Amino acid sequence: MSKAKKRKWAYLRIMLASVGVPLLAGGGIFSLNQGGFFNVDKIETEIVNSDYSNSEKTPLHLVAGVKALEEKMGHLRGASLWSLDLEKLSDEVSQLKWVESSHLVRVWPSALRLKISPQKILLLYKGERGELCPLTANGEFLDPIPASEAPDVTVLTGESFAKKKKLREEALEVIKKIPKVGSFSRQTIAELSYDPREGFWMNLIQPRVHIKMGEGDIPMKSLRISQVVDYLENQQLEARVIDANLPQKVLVRLRKDP
Repeated sequence: MSKAKKRKWAYLRIMLASVGVPLLAGGGIFSLNQGGFFNVDKIETEIVNSDYSNSEKTPLHLVAGVKALEEKMGHLRGASLWSLDLEKLSDEVSQLKWVESSHLVRVWPSALRLKISPQKILLLYKGERGELCPLTANGEFLDPIPASEAPDVTVLTGESFAKKKKLREEALEVIKKIPKVGSFSRQTIAELSYDPREGFWMNLIQPRVHIKMGEGDIPMKSLRISQVVDYLENQQLEARVIDANLPQKVLVRLRKDP
């Protein structure tokens, strides 16, 4: 056999190998898929959020939502991983009120992992009957939850919040502008409400003080209130009302005042 023919045969063998191996592999995968090897037998749900990622358990106020979602996704069990439209499924999950975003991934050979970023809850609305409804960052109510499952956030009170979404959104903006920690912070506020004449007001957890916040300039007012709370504590004084809804000053009414 001439050198030219030998080169042609060698080239042909290389071509057959390069085409044949993928065909065999593809045929093997097709056969496994037909036999149910890639059928979903497990669906994992993971909460991915800076507030909850360090916790091994699903936050209590999300348990019911996660359980309902897992039951809803049960129909995917037995379906081939190859046949699923993950982008469409993720979009459907993201439409749920308590979900901010979601991402669904395949875990070969037969599992799905759903990563969920839940809506951040900054306020709980307390209805006329005492029911507690988490309030999402966009001002929507979630289903009522028991007090034992409620996140540790400020309670929003007042019938006007149930009727006016714009007012709920304004309340969310107020709470966002208050420091997360400190002598006057989100951690120290028990209740937030609204008066049409005086604007927003709140009650502290400890000490029990009524705060008149008003509207606008929330960061500066928060700083002044914090300074007043620190001063009262250092002087061992008990305030009944702190009125920060004044230009450039804060009025304090002590408990001994009429």
